[in-house]
Amino acid sequence: MVLSMSFEGILNQQIVAVVVIINSFFCNLNLFST
Repeated sequence: MVLSMSFEGILNQQIVAVVVIINSFFCNLNLFST
């Protein structure tokens, strides 16, 4: 139970990190386009 919960927490952290990286990437594209 604890292992699965910690695994889900790590998975969620990776998803959040990927979303933040993609958001910053698109923000940089918008800055360069303007």
